[in-house]
Amino acid sequence: MHLKFIRGMRVILMLAFAMSVSGSAAPKDLPEDRDMQIFVAQILEATDLRNEVHVVLDPGAKGCAYATTRSGTQYIGVDPRCVGPLRKNGVYEWRAVGVLTHEIGHLLSGHTTNQKEDNPSEESDADEWSGWAMYRLGATLEEAQVCMKSMDEQGSKTHPGRGARVASVARGWNKAASSWAAGPPARLNGNWWAQIMKTPLPWAGR
Repeated sequence: MHLKFIRGMRVILMLAFAMSVSGSAAPKDLPEDRDMQIFVAQILEATDLRNEVHVVLDPGAKGCAYATTRSGTQYIGVDPRCVGPLRKNGVYEWRAVGVLTHEIGHLLSGHTTNQKEDNPSEESDADEWSGWAMYRLGATLEEAQVCMKSMDEQGSKTHPGRGARVASVARGWNKAASSWAAGPPARLNGNWWAQIMKTPLPWAGR
């Protein structure tokens, strides 16, 4: 599958600090994004999960996106100025898929409920799940890594550097590949991506 990638410096700089786990307001008070809600639901469906994850628009998000759990409800908050440009003609680019699968990885790994501060180990876990999920979504290894290749080279006390993050994605992608030697159970094609916004799951976008 060929997808055009946004190369605007503004988007790259925002992604370089992406995947924080905090936002500017209580998620329940923020507007939900129905289109992205459906897209996340489809990612979950393609990876055999049934979690109900609410996607909210938060211009005050630190970086590009974050995951959080409030009162038992799972949320992904996204800065529309960051993720919005990564959708063209109704189809999200692999870079956006990388952002969202990373945040889903935080939710599934319990990182939003364990009371720990952000740390490189948990970021690596979320990156690895992202790689695993993106193989299931039909991404090549290069497509799965495109988001992390835009990250800060040096990293910080909370996030690994670019090389470590790219390696974590590769580790997850390779684990998935070794589990399904014949390829993903139902490799997704361009047609599926073009239809992804038109076939919501029953609960998506409520």
